Amino acid sequence: MPPFSPILAVSCLCLSVFFALLGEYVPRLRALRYVFKPLSTIILILWAVSFWERPVGRVSIALTLGLVFSLMGDALLLFESKFREGLIAFLLAHLAYLVALTSGVGFLASIWPFLIWFASGGILLRILWSGVPKGLGIPVALYMLALVAMAAQASTVALVRPTFASMMAAIGAGLFVVSDALLAFDRFRRPWRTARLLVYSSYFAAQGLLVYFLK
Repeated sequence: MPPFSPILAVSCLCLSVFFALLGEYVPRLRALRYVFKPLSTIILILWAVSFWERPVGRVSIALTLGLVFSLMGDALLLFESKFREGLIAFLLAHLAYLVALTSGVGFLASIWPFLIWFASGGILLRILWSGVPKGLGIPVALYMLALVAMAAQASTVALVRPTFASMMAAIGAGLFVVSDALLAFDRFRRPWRTARLLVYSSYFAAQGLLVYFLK
């Protein structure tokens, strides 16, 4: 399969995310979110697969597997009662992304990104902790650990091997942290109306930029 052009992939993704957001904000169009939120991630999966070369390498498999776990998480988080399961799916996604990001650069190859990201994650967790339900404390903490480790490793790769693809992946990983922080504040601290718009925008931008690591 030849790689999709970035213009085609981004156009399809933006259109799908737009309809997913209509489902979030327009009550009579609620059903759209159940179709177009997962569809947006499927578009990203197809885009990632279009970059595969023979033989298929570790980076391609791991990154695409991360998107598949993300698709599972997207579907589960559409249902309020499945938040824990969705969190676990995304934790597995970040572990898969870590496998992809350690293919050419060793884990902890540079200590500074880890110090910065883990400090940031600790501060964020401390701010959110009082609003986290008791039964979700350990899953949320483990998820945060996986998330900041993935972001730190992405930053490390960009520092050690500064290419366009690695820098896009580092920005994408950072946006993933931003997206999850916004989602967490909306869920555990204080909901606000524009939260879904900001979460969707940063989340799908993050995933799209991570796909660029395959280029």
